[in-house]
Amino acid sequence: MDYFRRGLEQNAPIFAFLNMCDVDGATFAHSQTVGFWTIIHDHIGRVETALSKHFAAPLGTLETEVKAMEERVLFAWDMGIRDIVLESDSMIVIDALMGSSDPPVVITNIIERTRQKLQDFKSIQLSHVKRQGNRPVYVLA
Repeated sequence: MDYFRRGLEQNAPIFAFLNMCDVDGATFAHSQTVGFWTIIHDHIGRVETALSKHFAAPLGTLETEVKAMEERVLFAWDMGIRDIVLESDSMIVIDALMGSSDPPVVITNIIERTRQKLQDFKSIQLSHVKRQGNRPVYVLA
């Protein structure tokens, strides 16, 4: 993960071939289910593909956010994407993936699996966006 961390610390430039991924998750307490949505778009904003999943699991908000990130990484890989910019409105998840802070115990396993998969990508950049900046994903909700 050193290569991954170095690239982030150096603020490597975003090249035109990178694909942006927006993700968000939601917890539905009344039905003990979660859902998450991912949009993958190219460098000029054209939607390449999207994913929406809903499944039964009594996850909390943080667990839902990190699970959504993991599913997005796996989805991007399955779609053949190897150069990617990942965005999330959860600073805890971004910091944990970058290795700049230890994740809460409840999400440690998912963070480690996601970091392991990220090593397979050619180039990765992580970005924290404010909740309002993650608007395209909410359309899928």
